[in-house]
Amino acid sequence: MPYMDGFETTINIRQNEKWVNLPIIALTAHAMKGDAERCLTAGCDDYISKPATISILERTLQKHLGHNRESKNYDPGVNEIVEGLRLEFLDYLEEMVENLEALIRQNDFEKVSSVAHDIKGTAGLYGFGKISLMAAGIENQIENQDVKRMEIMCKNIKEGIKLLKIPYQCKEIFLAMN
Repeated sequence: MPYMDGFETTINIRQNEKWVNLPIIALTAHAMKGDAERCLTAGCDDYISKPATISILERTLQKHLGHNRESKNYDPGVNEIVEGLRLEFLDYLEEMVENLEALIRQNDFEKVSSVAHDIKGTAGLYGFGKISLMAAGIENQIENQDVKRMEIMCKNIKEGIKLLKIPYQCKEIFLAMN
């Protein structure tokens, strides 16, 4: 976050009475002892450490919406929330890949490493394993500074995004027809 870290953001959200009951789940790469306590102390309701999976995210959301699969109150709407997050990520991912390509052309390999790492982790979280692997491949090429190979991998990620969006587009068409 450019202006506040997650702890500051959580504290600010909790100071607003309107958002007191909003579930806040920290998603962090830090898995050191005390990190979970730090998140909870800041006001988070839960803590997920990377690498995480889509099923961990779904279980955590169900837990904080007061439902679980065994409960008669189980809310399948959480699946819709997660699917919405996945589609939103795919849209954002397109921007990230455009940024990544620009950084590769500029030979800014430190930033390429950071963006590729972010793509790898978040794509993995949302269940987009092949995109995560391609981003890991870009990270692996940084040492060699193999710009051509990185550009090819970016192109492959873009094609993968197009393919992953097809089911969402079909669903929109179907809903528009009814």
